[in-house]
Amino acid sequence: MAVWIIIPAYNEAKRIKATLDDYGSLASRTGEEIRIIVVSESRDRTNSIVSNYSKKHHNVTLITSKARLGKGGAVRKGFEMACKKANKKDIVGFVDADDAIESAESLKLIRHLEKPGISGAIGSRYMRESKIKGDIPLKRIIPSRIYNLLVRVLFGLKYKDTQCGSKFFKKTALCSVVGKMVLSDMSFDVNILYALWNKGYRVEEVPIVYDATSPDTTVVLGWQMVQMFVTIVGYRISITRIGKSIPVTLKSRVYGIFRK
Repeated sequence: MAVWIIIPAYNEAKRIKATLDDYGSLASRTGEEIRIIVVSESRDRTNSIVSNYSKKHHNVTLITSKARLGKGGAVRKGFEMACKKANKKDIVGFVDADDAIESAESLKLIRHLEKPGISGAIGSRYMRESKIKGDIPLKRIIPSRIYNLLVRVLFGLKYKDTQCGSKFFKKTALCSVVGKMVLSDMSFDVNILYALWNKGYRVEEVPIVYDATSPDTTVVLGWQMVQMFVTIVGYRISITRIGKSIPVTLKSRVYGIFRK
């Protein structure tokens, strides 16, 4: 069995090597093949760092894009490659480039997939057993909790944390819904989870240790938060009977406005 790990990267030159070192070390701890796909739309030295790294570590692949994909678009591109190359029993997932969730924590998710009937395991920062190193500012916690409530109301998903940057799935389950990934912004997680839930797959939350002190960890604030709220409401409308009757070109155009 192999584990395929997608890492979306946007201007991650300061920390991408440390993240690759950390997740590359999983192979020695699990005895399983670890395949890492970095999907980069960077404008700094990220691409050259990963390219040079891949020459010494042949389990690392770099995909670049000159166009802005968005985090969800980058993850989808990585998923598509993994789905073409992975074997039936493989595991496919993604982690954030900041290594705020270290490989030891993601390993908990991978091991959770060994339980019968489980198709996906997602990290959670807000379960009782979860631990957070440092402090997450209230200006991040408050909109995060409001967003979570909105997701629960709109989609019936009971997860405490849909946005945690570590999620792993059995290949057969994930690859059956990759074509349903239509959101490319930060709301793409809900898109994946709802598609899997809609097909009857069982995805469980797993408490993890989250490092809020990770250098330069991306903060979702301001316009990006507005995007997420508008996008998730729009996505819910788009999958209703009325929404499905709206031309795809019109939906794409409106969505494109809020992505910018």
